Amino acid sequence: MGLALAAWAWAAVARPWGAATWLGLAAASVGWMFVASPAQPAASRARHVAWLAVVPALAWTAMIVLFWPGILSPDSIDQLLQAQARDFTEWQPVGHTLMLVPSEWLFLPPAVFLMAQVAVAAGVVAVAFGQQARAGIPRWGLVISALALAVSPPLLFMFATLWRDVTYGVCLVGAGVCLVASPEQRWRLPALGLLLFGAMLARLNGPLVVGLCLGLAAVTGVLRLRQVVALGAAVYAALFVLKGPVYTAWGVDRKAPDFVVAAHQIAAHLDAGTPLQRQEVAMLDRISAVQGGWRYTCWSAFPTALVPAFDLEEARGHRRELMRLALVLAWRDPAVTTRHVACLSRIAWAFEYTDAWLYRTEARLTPHGLHYVVDNRVLGVTEQSPRPELARRVVRAQASQPTFVWAPGTYLFLIAFALAPVVGRVGLPWRHLAWSLPLLAHAVTLAILNIAFESRYGVPVMFGALLWAPGLIALAVDTRFALVGGRIRGQS
Repeated sequence: MGLALAAWAWAAVARPWGAATWLGLAAASVGWMFVASPAQPAASRARHVAWLAVVPALAWTAMIVLFWPGILSPDSIDQLLQAQARDFTEWQPVGHTLMLVPSEWLFLPPAVFLMAQVAVAAGVVAVAFGQQARAGIPRWGLVISALALAVSPPLLFMFATLWRDVTYGVCLVGAGVCLVASPEQRWRLPALGLLLFGAMLARLNGPLVVGLCLGLAAVTGVLRLRQVVALGAAVYAALFVLKGPVYTAWGVDRKAPDFVVAAHQIAAHLDAGTPLQRQEVAMLDRISAVQGGWRYTCWSAFPTALVPAFDLEEARGHRRELMRLALVLAWRDPAVTTRHVACLSRIAWAFEYTDAWLYRTEARLTPHGLHYVVDNRVLGVTEQSPRPELARRVVRAQASQPTFVWAPGTYLFLIAFALAPVVGRVGLPWRHLAWSLPLLAHAVTLAILNIAFESRYGVPVMFGALLWAPGLIALAVDTRFALVGGRIRGQS
């Protein structure tokens, strides 16, 4: 915890542009701690702390304005072009692309969608702060949480970037907030279903994560079995309708890139020398030459499947055969698959990668200057930062930060560190820890099914950790001091 807070403080104070922001937020927060009355009832406390959500919302919005009209990666441009032309393909999640359609049809900049997303995220933060206040979380823990969300370098850049991973992260963290809500709250299940459906739309692995999340909610008793069945039936039925008749009516290209995971695993077996049958070699040769092709790097599928030597169209045509072959090879030589998955899983739990490169953000400095919008001639979106020199300094600052600040594993450790002293020791009902279930489901899936080391894949864990962990740690500290104080008074 101390290391994480030190990293955030350093990221803010080490540059002049961050010092004023850090000191201003700290002054406002400290002032609130002295003004607010600790004797207020729970409902009043919840209303009074909810406004702290404005702090990260303002920081994220300022970042969007600084990198106007938003940081756009190749995936972002691809989705915007699809939304503009109404020509959809499952290479990008169609559900998330559809969310971009209104702004594209109204000729609004991508920043409008990003700001709407920040508003939703701020609502999630406000509700979560209210829940924590009702549960007895100390106010100073919520202040630290608000500051951490506001100055976290990964979240600042992520919320300024048009990435489906951010929408997915907001939906999962919001689902956790719904799980924490009291069962008497009528909005709990409808909001949970809507947010889980949003997570399913935002990422191709969303349905798997949602299924695992609902299973965990049933096993832990956070939701009743009939509620899990009803929610599951509703969200999966809606997804079936969308991917069935709706996709057909719109002429959606259904060739999703799910074969990349299988191709990456097959490349691991080819690199290890796992024996292949003649028909298997023939099928792989049509995609990329077995001799000299199928390059393998355990932490990224890009050298395997996203190079000119790899025929993507041929691979799409053999996606079922590739998935079947990956399973066959895993049975034929499980040690290779185990090593492959163990290497890939580090994106979920490791702090540093000595043999891998962690992709952080599309915003970077090049010999030609600041770059945060992929060059495109069709869409016509250009970089329009109101303060380009300040933007350059911000990008330069993130480039100098240590890897652990951007590694999802750091925030997974923070969650574990926060939960460890709380479970069974401070009187919190299990329901108040249920926010961690969607994050756990995501972390497990990320550890098994990812294709590269990219920081954006950890947005749900980063967002959730900084939203909940500081408060739980503050509660554990306050509880410990109360126990020690009671012992001292008893002895005296």
